[in-house]
Amino acid sequence: MIIDPDFVEKIETGRENEIETTLDKNGQHRLVIPDPLWQTILNIKGWFPGV
Repeated sequence: MIIDPDFVEKIETGRENEIETTLDKNGQHRLVIPDPLWQTILNIKGWFPGV
């Protein structure tokens, strides 16, 4: 849900190939993740794919 908040909609509409599976390191604003959580995500290596 954090990496791709629209994944359920993509599955329901047959767009599974569009599901993001790695975290966009520049996507904090688009994903609406607060600064403290974003910093935690970036600082814990291996917690999210792509970080």
